[in-house]
Amino acid sequence: MKPFFFPAVFLLLSIVPHSAAQNIDTPLRMRDAVERALARDYEVQRQQARIEQIHARNAQLTVLPNPVAAYMREDLSAGDRRIHEWTATVDFPLLSLLHRGKRLSAAESALRAAQAQGNWTRTDLRFEVRKAFLDVWEARRVHEALGAIGDALQVLQRAAALRAQEGDISAYEYQRLRTALAGFRWRSTEAGQSLRKTEAGLAYLLGISPEAVSRTTLLLPDLPHADDIETETLLRTGLQHRADAIALRLECEALERQRAWQRLRWLDDLRIGGGYKEQSDLFAGPVLTLSLPLPVFDRNQGTVDETIATRALLSAELQALEQHIEIEIRRAATDYEHLLAHYETISLPDNDALTQFLTSATSAYEEGEFSLVEYLDAISAWIEGQTMHARMQSGLLRAVYTLFHAVGNDVFTITE
Repeated sequence: MKPFFFPAVFLLLSIVPHSAAQNIDTPLRMRDAVERALARDYEVQRQQARIEQIHARNAQLTVLPNPVAAYMREDLSAGDRRIHEWTATVDFPLLSLLHRGKRLSAAESALRAAQAQGNWTRTDLRFEVRKAFLDVWEARRVHEALGAIGDALQVLQRAAALRAQEGDISAYEYQRLRTALAGFRWRSTEAGQSLRKTEAGLAYLLGISPEAVSRTTLLLPDLPHADDIETETLLRTGLQHRADAIALRLECEALERQRAWQRLRWLDDLRIGGGYKEQSDLFAGPVLTLSLPLPVFDRNQGTVDETIATRALLSAELQALEQHIEIEIRRAATDYEHLLAHYETISLPDNDALTQFLTSATSAYEEGEFSLVEYLDAISAWIEGQTMHARMQSGLLRAVYTLFHAVGNDVFTITE
């Protein structure tokens, strides 16, 4: 008996070529999404506020301490005798200028450490936005591929039930079709759920609603060419120039410079001054003043020990971070090279070829050359081809951006 031919097949073929063109609003490129996220992210704003706070604190350190003016007058009497004297002086913590440069140098290192940490926050956010962008793009492609054949699958189910009642197909074939069709429906349900989840994640990073993301077309960057990468070069670049490692090194440097002057911090209170004194007995002349704190009990030893311990802690964190960076770069480089090599060897047909494949399968089914099960297998192959294209493209780009994040910058250029 000649197989049933259902109009939904033509609906399927009309949808396939246009499924990727369901655009609503202005297309969004990945670099534009990154810039939007950087402009509104709260952590980036917090880091910038912290940098401004440290900068203002450092600006205050550049201001010289104020001199202190003092005036003292004494009026003394004994019987009929009266004497008086007065003294006017101005003093200044002159010795504090000896280690003022070390304090400013430590403050500058702390500022540069905060700036490096802010750079790493932006690098981390850039990576998160790129991942979320790819997740939405891939989920959307998979959902579109499954949704494009929804009507055709419904007609296929009705045709299978009718042919089972007429005895044209066996019970095994009928159960096989029912199971496959149920699997397609469930995959479509999961694809829709995954799409909503990924769109919500990207919407949060961009500061817009998930509905706005769903109405926006995402333009994927071009796939990278076969760039030769040297792992050892990437390791040197990452260890020397990754912002989070730079931040820790600068924090250690700032603490070391703090320790250099904290032991002599008591010199800030040593004041040297001079002035003029006049007495009622006509004695008058210049005076020299010296105020010297005695570091008998408090020599700032607790603060010094705390600085040493904190620097040791940061040094241990830096060593652990450098080991982590090395492992991360090696793994990211290996993954990228592995995926790129396999991507170049796998020859999947393009979308036009997949559409032609489904058209041929439809014609074969219409002419009785394919059974229902064989035609179902053709639909399954078409879906797998569509989803595999999406996963391979997003997977390779995800490996690229993971490598960029591990090194701390874009090691080669990708056209976006």
